[in-house]
Amino acid sequence: MQPTNNRIFFALWPDQDARGRLEEAARQLPEHHGRLGHPLDWHVTLVFLGQVGEGQLPCIEEVAAGVSSDAFRMRIDQVGYWKRPRILWCGPSRVPETLLRLVSGLQQGLRQCGFKPESRPYAPHITLARKARPVADYVLQTPVHWEVREFVLAGSHGGARPPRYQVLKRWQLAWANGLTGLYGATRPPYKNGQD
Repeated sequence: MQPTNNRIFFALWPDQDARGRLEEAARQLPEHHGRLGHPLDWHVTLVFLGQVGEGQLPCIEEVAAGVSSDAFRMRIDQVGYWKRPRILWCGPSRVPETLLRLVSGLQQGLRQCGFKPESRPYAPHITLARKARPVADYVLQTPVHWEVREFVLAGSHGGARPPRYQVLKRWQLAWANGLTGLYGATRPPYKNGQD
């Protein structure tokens, strides 16, 4: 893989079913006057890497291949607003422990590739709209249940038209006694890394 991407990151990428449910949730957002993201760009960032050299890619891929994690369920059930970046987002009110272990495994493994772990608490979210006006946090009436079976390495391609991101490579998560982790730790209050 030799991408010409500006920025790359590990992420959870919704399948067609989850994306369709997210689109339905987005249609029910209160008026925000923001720029709604393209549905094909919606994702949950795991670890943001930024610009990387081609020489780093083998190490990055080796770390991803060596991460051991089960598939899990995640319930997207809340909508929130971050004032400073003016971002309207949705995410889980309770973060699956399996997701936290996956992020930690990637962060620790990426140290050998020269990347330092994010210092802020991990706060999984999907950026729905940018340059949005403030919206009070609320709980989705119909939560989005997402069966997470894989994670990806994705990147921005610099094109003028959406989607802005493309999946570069995929890694399957293990199926250990079915899906795990619908509920987990309470989400921290701060945003993490790349949107």
